[in-house]
Amino acid sequence: MTKYIKQTFGALGTSLGYWVNTHLSAYPDADDGEFLYDLVWSHTEEDDAFQQFMVLESELGVTNTGVVDDDFYKLVQARADVRVYIGVCNRRETAQQHIINCKRAASTSSGAVPGEAYVFVVWDWTTGRTIVERFYVPANRVAA
Repeated sequence: MTKYIKQTFGALGTSLGYWVNTHLSAYPDADDGEFLYDLVWSHTEEDDAFQQFMVLESELGVTNTGVVDDDFYKLVQARADVRVYIGVCNRRETAQQHIINCKRAASTSSGAVPGEAYVFVVWDWTTGRTIVERFYVPANRVAA
């Protein structure tokens, strides 16, 4: 499934004109290999200014708790226009709690900036349903 995610997001990033970084065995058309994040859309300007437009992390081991996993914290510290998190939970309630906890972690991080964008994609293993939510760090965030 990780390979499919990387192929899908890799192809989309390529079609949008971004430089794609991910593991080359998962997406052979990537411009370079994976570093830090599972997948990155980036671009380097003529003045060598580097910008990450999207960073993606996925944790596909089924979790039965709403605890935020370590990979999510990579996204919290990322400098990118959009951060995408893909996960799997064993129940809808656990998936919803997981998203709530990720939103809290994103909002209370010492480096959080109001307006930072996240997309959460969490699959409920038991029902086969996917929860997709967009989230922006609120202006009234509470510092950790």
